[in-house]
Order: sequence, then structure tokens, then C-alpha cells
Amino acid sequence: MQVSIILLSMFMMAFYTPTQQELDFGKGKAGDNWYIINDGVMGGLSEGEGVLEANSLRFYGNVSLKNNGGFSSLRAPYQEMDLSGFETVEMRVRGKGQSFGFSMETSKLWFQPNYKVTFRPSPDEWEVMKFSLTDFNMYRIGQQMDQKISQDALASIIRIGFITNDKKEGPFELEIDYIKFE
Repeated sequence: MQVSIILLSMFMMAFYTPTQQELDFGKGKAGDNWYIINDGVMGGLSEGEGVLEANSLRFYGNVSLKNNGGFSSLRAPYQEMDLSGFETVEMRVRGKGQSFGFSMETSKLWFQPNYKVTFRPSPDEWEVMKFSLTDFNMYRIGQQMDQKISQDALASIIRIGFITNDKKEGPFELEIDYIKFE
């Protein structure tokens, strides 16, 4: 009898699909292992910082267009994520009026496609934004392709993150309370 209960439990776990996955940022919560990648990897001079606040993760800095620069990004560590069972991503954010991208990657190779949705939070006001995962566009080396994310790609996500999106010089700031996949 005990063996059949164990087998039934293993069978149910194999087909269990969570209805929600959430990252709640802040000190003592998620976000302490997120890191910055600036355009310095290509010679640019932009600067970005990621700081945990009491209940959020603040991403801020200065974008420079010198030396072919133009971006700063805040990224989660590599981790396999199967998001194919989810339909939307919701995030509570506030900014200073700049445009950002929320990106998802399926490869560690920089020249392979990634997927992104862009947004512009209201200045200084907390705002809940919700996007359908099927609205994420494919990008290759910063150029938008005429293709959306596939279910296969959603099943193979290895990293998520945020990136400045305006390609304009100057300061930027984005504060993230949570990210929730539903």
C-alpha cells in the first residue's frame, strides 16, 4: 500500500503545473543575486546599479552613447525556467518616465535571439503592468525580428531581466516590487 501511495505521489508531481510563480523583491527576499551588465561589454560607458530596498529592487544609473554604448541591464542569474504553462507576466514597478524592456533568454550566447516586451512606467507612481507571454517579440543583437516567442522557447527560459530601452543619454531609474507569472 505504501509503495502505491509513493508511486501515485510521484505521478502527480510529474504532471503538476503550478498556477503561479512569483519573485517578491526586497531585503531578505528575492533579488540579492541579480547583477548588472552594461554596454561596457562592447566598449560603451553606461553605468548601472542594482540595490535592494526594504521591499523592492531598484535599478538605476546613467546611459552613455559614447563608444557605441547605449544600454544598461539588470539580470537574474542563469536558471532553467519552464514558463510554457503560464499565460501572463505581471509586475509592479515605478520609474522616472523612461522606457524599459523585460527580457527572457533561452541561450547564454549573446548572438542568439532573446525575447522582450517594452514598457514605460508612470513617473514616480507604483503601477501594476500585465503582459501576455505571447506578446514577447524576438530580438537578435538588439534588432526586433518579425516573430513572437514560441511555446518551445517559453519552456526553455534560462534568464530573465530588465534593460534600458530608450537609447538616449542620461539618468534612468526603475524600481521593481514583484514579478509574477500566471
